[in-house]
Amino acid sequence: ARPSVRSDEQHSLRVLVRDAELLGDAIIGTVFVYGLTVDRVAKQLGIAHKNPQGVLFIGAHAWARELASVIAEAGFAVLLIDSNRSNVKTARMAGLPAWRGNVLSEDAVEHLDLYGIGKLLALTANDEINALAALHFREVFPRNMVYQPGVGDESSDRFGLPRHLTGRTAFGRSWSDLASRFSRGHRGRVTTLSDTFPWESFKLHYKDSAIPLFLISAGRLRVFTVEEPPVPKSGDKVISLAKDPEAPEAAEKVSKAAKSSNDKTDIPGPKPGMGQDEKPPEAKKT
Repeated sequence: ARPSVRSDEQHSLRVLVRDAELLGDAIIGTVFVYGLTVDRVAKQLGIAHKNPQGVLFIGAHAWARELASVIAEAGFAVLLIDSNRSNVKTARMAGLPAWRGNVLSEDAVEHLDLYGIGKLLALTANDEINALAALHFREVFPRNMVYQPGVGDESSDRFGLPRHLTGRTAFGRSWSDLASRFSRGHRGRVTTLSDTFPWESFKLHYKDSAIPLFLISAGRLRVFTVEEPPVPKSGDKVISLAKDPEAPEAAEKVSKAAKSSNDKTDIPGPKPGMGQDEKPPEAKKT
């Protein structure tokens, strides 16, 4: 009986060795195929780009197109997604790449050309959809590169989801506030900071009439977030949602500020009639 037991044990051992070899081959094959897939997907998604700075916009409504146009004109890649046919058509007619479909669909990522895109900005009117979009793309973009508008403490939970599963709070304003400003004539504007018009002067000049959204610094596009806003410096460009500088209210405020200046110099800031890339003039000397 003993030889029979040893024979059974040897047979079982051979089976285990064979299965282990097959499993090892399967693991190696899986890793190889996965590696090829990751490389292909990475190129498709833009991860292969050395330093992707572009923006994927979830939502192609009017003011999303406005911001995308300003960013594209600054030299960064953009792509807009919307299920609304009219929004997508209007975006394409404006020269903006846009894809029509459900951003939460399983095959959404496969249809998108994200080369050069390094961050996601969810701008739908539905906060829950924005949060779900951030969650849906968590394997495509790192969490610190996924944003959605909103207000409040960055560490607090929103929509019943843990904070690490939703986008970072961008702009410090709600979607409805940003949309309302756009409807009242606020537009995306680029302001170049300088030694004569630094960041502090920008805030003093515009006050609440401009909402800083993005900062272009050293070839990078950064988002103004609630918990970690960038610190602009001379030579940087601030993309903001700002009131038309030709509006009478803005001109009147600038005029009053200039008259009340103690040193009788013009307040350093953009003047009416300046273009999209606004470079405020140097302060005049008496």
